[in-house]
Amino acid sequence: MKTYFNVPSDAAGQEKNQVLLSAFYGQALPIAAQGQQKNTSQLTASELLHFTDSSATYLVSYTTTTQKTIPASKGKKASVQKSSNTTNTLFKVPYAKVGEKYYVSSFPTFEDITALNAGKAAPLLSLDAMTNLSKSKENQLNAFVKSLLEAKTKNKESLDLLSKGLGLSTSEELASIDYTNYKSVGKDKYKAVIQATFKNSLGTHPENYVFTIEKINNTYFARDFSNVITAKDMETTKG
Repeated sequence: MKTYFNVPSDAAGQEKNQVLLSAFYGQALPIAAQGQQKNTSQLTASELLHFTDSSATYLVSYTTTTQKTIPASKGKKASVQKSSNTTNTLFKVPYAKVGEKYYVSSFPTFEDITALNAGKAAPLLSLDAMTNLSKSKENQLNAFVKSLLEAKTKNKESLDLLSKGLGLSTSEELASIDYTNYKSVGKDKYKAVIQATFKNSLGTHPENYVFTIEKINNTYFARDFSNVITAKDMETTKG
């Protein structure tokens, strides 16, 4: 991907780029048309969307740079004007295998991005599971979670005393904890499913957390954080 899209501006660099690119093909692929042209470009981002046994399709973002010469005019010298343009596209790479090695079997192709939004096909999730612990234990865990999420917005020292793996965000403040669900997963060990509202300069927004809380001596400690609540998480938290 980098070799294909990171094209230098100078002729010598482009020749070297073509040699590197040919290595992925295994040999020079025949080209019937003459006068092939490559503009200066830079890969911005790429993500593998899907693949088969003969091709891989990526979502690609790349930036091209062009320049034109502005001729001299009365009182002004000639100048060069550069402009950049970023393109998002689907990039399909045909490939094949020889032994345990791979090669690009034909020239990659470009396709328009039609729709990447899964819409109603996306899995549905509802926050309806209830904690199956005593009220006193639930209250203890709620108090710990509130301290944990407040520490997340204040300072790293406090956060490190309560957790491992939760990122600091001092530009926010905790507005409310809107959903909590806990299940015992071992002696003095609990799985927590949380949704909380935070406030920052953009306004308020919800955030999801799934993590493990463990009681060590007389204090709680949180680890193994994820920001994605799945249907499986909700199933496992039911009593």
